[in-house]
Amino acid sequence: MLEFNDEGPEYSVTPILEKDYHLSYPFVFEGDGTYYVIPEGKVNNNIELYKCLQFPFKWELEKVIMDDIAAIDTTVHFENGKYWLFTSVIPISNQIRPQKRQKKVYHLLCLKFSQWSGYF
Repeated sequence: MLEFNDEGPEYSVTPILEKDYHLSYPFVFEGDGTYYVIPEGKVNNNIELYKCLQFPFKWELEKVIMDDIAAIDTTVHFENGKYWLFTSVIPISNQIRPQKRQKKVYHLLCLKFSQWSGYF
């Protein structure tokens, strides 16, 4: 986390989530009155959902949303009673060639469920 004062950013960076694999693009959103984050973890071949226990420094793994997927920049949007998940997917067998990305859209009625319905 990077904090700002009147003169600009203070350069003491505090990690909020650390794994033994690369994490980036931490998409933070609110759902059902709780903060969640989905970091990009394509090298781990899954999409993980973390629930905030104490904002912004304490998070716990709520669930693995999808397994066996190399997803990039996953974003969630809530509209008309559904959670929509937008992501770019690289076939796991072809992660070296990112130009082979496919755009994917999924939806879910409740974050507590695990079955995301895909569109394309």
